[in-house]
Order: sequence, then C-alpha cells, then structure tokens
Amino acid sequence: MTLSPPNPMTATICCRQLRELRVRLGEVVSQEGYMGERMPLRWLALQQDLAGLVHQGSHYATYDQVRHPHWWRKLS
Repeated sequence: MTLSPPNPMTATICCRQLRELRVRLGEVVSQEGYMGERMPLRWLALQQDLAGLVHQGSHYATYDQVRHPHWWRKLS
C-alpha cells in the first residue's frame, strides 16, 4: 500500500469539520441534565469495577464483593 501526501484542500475541510463537530458536541453535552453534577470518586471506581466484572462474563456481584474496591481484579 502506498500512502500519498495529504491533499491540503481535504485537510482544510476535514479540520473545519472537526472544529464544527467539537463545537456541536459541546452544545449537545452542555444541555444534558446530569452535566455539572458532582459524583464521588468511589462511585466511579465502583462503576469501573462492575464494568470489569461484566467484561469477565458475570452480571451480578454479592454485597461483600461490592464493599471492597477492585475485588473483581482478584478473580483473574
């Protein structure tokens, strides 16, 4: 496969479209009701831990498992 140098016109259009997309995403996200809400870091860690559990194929956790941070990492 041979790569050709980028076309300056295409690069300009692409950059402009990316800027427009970034602005539009900012507008949409700022309208979401949950934006600006505070969330404890522990909740974020729990969310990551539960995602790891789901990734391993399990869709439930015991109360004791959830009480201890990063418990699912010990399963692998």
